Amino acid sequence: MNSKDADVIYQVYSKMMEINDIVRKNNLEDRVISAMIFGIIDSKDFNSEDEIVEMQSVFDYNIINKEELETIIGAIRSSYEAPDDLDDLLSGLNISLN
Repeated sequence: MNSKDADVIYQVYSKMMEINDIVRKNNLEDRVISAMIFGIIDSKDFNSEDEIVEMQSVFDYNIINKEELETIIGAIRSSYEAPDDLDDLLSGLNISLN
């Protein structure tokens, strides 16, 4: 990892800690579920045929049990697979942007 990548990783981690501070200051630790993951893939791995790539990452989570973990995974999966069209995304929620 080069120094620029390390600096970015540090900056992102600092922001993660700021988010945790906001949660603590508002006494929401027992009501917040979160998972934050940030990674930078080593540029040399982009052209590699190896199956293993090297990634420098930071993560933080507020998950207390497997049910919460599955909730987070489901939310990530749903948002990843969600339609690109905002109208489709809002359909069924009785929300209109008109």
